[in-house]
Amino acid sequence: MDDSTYRLFAGELELLDRLNQNNGDLLLLPDGKTVNNLYLCGALTEVKKGPGGYVSSVRIADPTGVFVLYCRKNRSYCSSEFLKVGIPSFVSVFGEVKTSKRIFKSEKTRFFINPQAVREITKEERDRWILSAADFALERLKKSVESFENKNPEMTDNSEITNIFEISNDSKELIRIIETAISNIYSNASEESFENKKDDISNTKKTDSQDKTSCPDIEHIILEIIKKNSTKKGLLLKDFYSFADSAGLNPDDVKSSAEKLIKEGELYLPPGGYIKIL
Repeated sequence: MDDSTYRLFAGELELLDRLNQNNGDLLLLPDGKTVNNLYLCGALTEVKKGPGGYVSSVRIADPTGVFVLYCRKNRSYCSSEFLKVGIPSFVSVFGEVKTSKRIFKSEKTRFFINPQAVREITKEERDRWILSAADFALERLKKSVESFENKNPEMTDNSEITNIFEISNDSKELIRIIETAISNIYSNASEESFENKKDDISNTKKTDSQDKTSCPDIEHIILEIIKKNSTKKGLLLKDFYSFADSAGLNPDDVKSSAEKLIKEGELYLPPGGYIKIL
């Protein structure tokens, strides 16, 4: 893959969306590099058809957020692939970064992805992408912190001081994004492996790191309940909540955790009032 093709989490793209209003169809990364091509992986959660039956828009979720993709009419291959793969599935996409106000019906220019190539992948491939993207993000975080530390502390220009403040806050947000992503991967792995990965993040900048480790226990219990009691169609939602209640889980925690797992592509809701593991 071309070195100019970057792996970014959806949460990173949303973060950069707020900061890249004057760079056209280019993402400006914390290390100063500009990016036009992205390689992303996630769960295909929505495929919308436009006039004529071609795919107009697609939503792909990773553990940190959602990528918004808009297909051009001349990309019939991508449209047919999305339709063939179907929902729910894990996919990888190579695409170009584009900006638009009209598509989002917004006064603010926002980023979207124009897909160039689409491929169905396995959950294991998706997990490997998450780890790779986390390494890329961690490297960008380190460069951002180094740049922050190298700034002249005696600066008096308000705009520059504000910019440094934003970089510091954005570093904290990026830490949260990375932690969210790897928590998803290591939720069913050993605690030691998870902590080793988190140590890499914590050591980047002690003042920027925050103790936001999410406990994976309730999510693990939810997945076990569904796995143990599902039929081919899945598990009826009313039965799912009944099993969770019998396990002594708080209903609000169960609902929020299930919604999180659905967003991350671990679970989905088939027709008929079921919940099922992807």
